Amino acid sequence: MRKASFEVAKASFEVAKASFEVAKAGFEVAKAGFEVAKAGFEVAKAGFEVAKAGFEVAKAGFEVAKAGFEVAKLLYSLQRRDL
Repeated sequence: MRKASFEVAKASFEVAKASFEVAKAGFEVAKAGFEVAKAGFEVAKAGFEVAKAGFEVAKAGFEVAKAGFEVAKLLYSLQRRDL
């Protein structure tokens, strides 16, 4: 009976050891997942900055176009006076 109890205890220890290895591997996967998520956040943050800069460029382009339209209106007005 003692030998059977010893074998059960030994088997339980092996199961516990294997469970620990699985848990350790799970922790490594979770850690890697966190790193991927962190990198994804950095990429998203950089993408937002690029989009913000693009908006500023578009806004400046609109101002240039508006000024160009005003110049064209003025030139057209001057041309009409010459006729």
